[in-house]
Amino acid sequence: MNISGDYNKILEETKQDDLIWFKEEFDLFFKNKKGKLTKKDINIANMMINHLTLNMNLLDNKRLINALAKTLESLEKDYPEFF
Repeated sequence: MNISGDYNKILEETKQDDLIWFKEEFDLFFKNKKGKLTKKDINIANMMINHLTLNMNLLDNKRLINALAKTLESLEKDYPEFF
């Protein structure tokens, strides 16, 4: 039955879209604050990153794990002060 396969594919695509959305939202929050971050900004960013990693149901999916890793690497490159 294809329902299970289709569901997992849709769920994977949704999670990948969520990662793109997260990166874009993170940029909106912190891009203009580079060099002017407060402790509160850093705490908020760390809470956001922790929430993303803890609540991302990866379904033992290597593509999603790699996508999450790439998103985190991109954030670390752009915002090293948060890592």
